[in-house]
Amino acid sequence: MQPKYICDACLDEIQLMEPPFCLKCGLPLVEGRCRERHEEDYFFDSARAVGVYDGVLRDAIHKLKYSGHQVLAPILADLLIQHLKKYPSYLERIDCIVPVSIHPSRLKQRRFNQSELLAIDVSRAFSLPLVTESLVRTRKTSAQFGLSADKRRENVEDAFEVVNKSLIDGRIVLLIDDVLTTGSTANESAKALKDGGAKEVHVLTVARDL
Repeated sequence: MQPKYICDACLDEIQLMEPPFCLKCGLPLVEGRCRERHEEDYFFDSARAVGVYDGVLRDAIHKLKYSGHQVLAPILADLLIQHLKKYPSYLERIDCIVPVSIHPSRLKQRRFNQSELLAIDVSRAFSLPLVTESLVRTRKTSAQFGLSADKRRENVEDAFEVVNKSLIDGRIVLLIDDVLTTGSTANESAKALKDGGAKEVHVLTVARDL
């Protein structure tokens, strides 16, 4: 029997992102409306998250991402899996899974890509192709943590590119990441995927910063 790194009581504390939420950006609706204005260009077709980026969920993501506690990856991936099981019609449309990429220098430092760890388990759970050799980060960017929304956008602008375009050409992609804050990283990743031939890009993250 494997040890439990997050107890059931702590998992129950996670504030889930339940409907109704915006079908475009995934934020909870207030009086039937999204608080965001969607005049700006979103290259992804939709964005969803399992829960709110706070408390237990925030601590678990930080321990995985910044402290190297990879034992937490399967737990967080299972949250993604359970979320997807709630929406079979959404899942049925997906052709392949792509994790948000990190720069080689960051990968060397961290020794793993947390988004890829999550994507591996989701791919296995639903027998969907995992594409890791297509979306690449072409330049090293500063950490997004602590940056303003404008600085986040500037930081990742044109930082991604698609190689091996045949792997995603004409396909509906599920883009996996750990956290969606302003959406800048997801948006630039989706832009690259669309430029590379992806038909649609749907973003799924463990947490969403409200």
